[in-house]
Amino acid sequence: AHNARPWNLPLATRSPPKRITAIMAQPQSKMVRLLIVADPRSPELASLTLPPSVTLVGTGRTAEDFAGLSDADLASVNVLFLCGITTFAGNREHVMALWPRLTGLMWLHSSFAGVDRLLFPELVAAKHVLLTNAKGVYSNSLGEWALAACNYFAKAIPRLRAAQKAGK
Repeated sequence: AHNARPWNLPLATRSPPKRITAIMAQPQSKMVRLLIVADPRSPELASLTLPPSVTLVGTGRTAEDFAGLSDADLASVNVLFLCGITTFAGNREHVMALWPRLTGLMWLHSSFAGVDRLLFPELVAAKHVLLTNAKGVYSNSLGEWALAACNYFAKAIPRLRAAQKAGK
């Protein structure tokens, strides 16, 4: 028999948790107010397209990045997206610095596969905040890379490339 627990289903067939659906289905007066914790120069932000129901409150990492936001702006944030690559990435310290002012937060999503480096006592104790992450998102591409690396060495690609350059 197929085990229908959502965490055993492929990502494409999973239904979003009820709390996420509730956040995304809020009436216009309670639209999604998103805060992105990542360096604004982070490459993946260039491809981010937000639906009309989402208002971007701000993007940044440090207190200086968010200095232009009032306490009311930060209190209105109901979704926080933590992302970034290498030196552009947001982290626990960035979220912790904002935490006391994020009184309306309902959902924190991390683009990282694990959340162990994100957790801090106040977040763990916040029963009203749903924490999700990108577990499994990278598994197919990682598997493909591993197989390509095996092929690279099994087929002696460096030797073949050298022979190709030599005209053999």
